[in-house]
Amino acid sequence: LEIVTEALNCASGTEVYNSTGTSHIDTGLTNGTTYYYMACDYDALKTSPGVIASTTPNPDANIPWSWGFNSTGQLGDGTVTDRPSPVQVANLTSMADVDGGWAHTVALLSDGTVWTWGSNLYGQIGDATTADRALPVQVIPDVSTDVDSGAFHTIALNSPGRVWTWGFNLNGQLGNGTTTDSSVPVQVSSLSSVIAVASGYFHSMALKSDGTVWTWGMNLYGQLGIGVTGSYRTAPVQTSGITNV
Repeated sequence: LEIVTEALNCASGTEVYNSTGTSHIDTGLTNGTTYYYMACDYDALKTSPGVIASTTPNPDANIPWSWGFNSTGQLGDGTVTDRPSPVQVANLTSMADVDGGWAHTVALLSDGTVWTWGSNLYGQIGDATTADRALPVQVIPDVSTDVDSGAFHTIALNSPGRVWTWGFNLNGQLGNGTTTDSSVPVQVSSLSSVIAVASGYFHSMALKSDGTVWTWGMNLYGQLGIGVTGSYRTAPVQTSGITNV
């Protein structure tokens, strides 16, 4: 049984990896038995064949599955019922990427569409409401190439290299120059030619085609990498001393 783990420490928000940095492998498990792992956030549904949270091979690893706590519909099966066993996310196939926030989920399909579901308290679903969604809803009409989620915000990269964010923005993690939450996607300020995006609990980051790294949002512990701590940033700033990434 191999489960991809990109976990977050619930208390500190620190990313936790095992010695390989990518996966956790258990041996001596009984075939046909369900095992449970607790993490705040982990990418257990990557599209690599066999990297699934099941002792039975998934015939189509591009179909998203979910399980666990479901009070706000974050499992995407149309209910708010907790699931101790995997259930298929409704109405989605051909998944290219998936990521989970504190209680919401974002998926990128192979056609470039972005879908979200779950908690929407701060607008992190991106459908112009703050109503929780137990079924996936599509956001961003343009073709996207990368997605990620923070604790309560979501980030997407579309094909022209522009970055869009939505949701919680108390620390400027949306990068649009404000600290106002947004229930619809807003474009990150003064950022183009981006090739990859990622997010922490309350900050976001982008990699540009020139090899530079840009960050914005909370900086309480220096997570923006700009040589100072304490001050959040509402617009992207270049991380110090890193080039040619």
